[in-house]
Amino acid sequence: MAQFIMIFKLVVLLLPLIIDAIKLVEVAIPGKGNGGSKLEVVKVALESAYSSVTESDPLPKFEQVWKVVEEIVKGLVSVFNKTGVFTK
Repeated sequence: MAQFIMIFKLVVLLLPLIIDAIKLVEVAIPGKGNGGSKLEVVKVALESAYSSVTESDPLPKFEQVWKVVEEIVKGLVSVFNKTGVFTK
């Protein structure tokens, strides 16, 4: 349960940054059909930042966090597409 709470807190704190990253990647790589590449850019950015953390607090493994973030990114992109935030 503690692991769940730690991951959830981390994702909630990162959510505004994740949204900004998605929007920046969409501007940098516009258009349809590049979803996998766009997702990879977000993953590389997050993983690079995550691996540079040197705090003494134990963090969950990146793979555990990425599973959650990946689903959030997919959900956000779907909502952004449906609501017109991203145009196809």
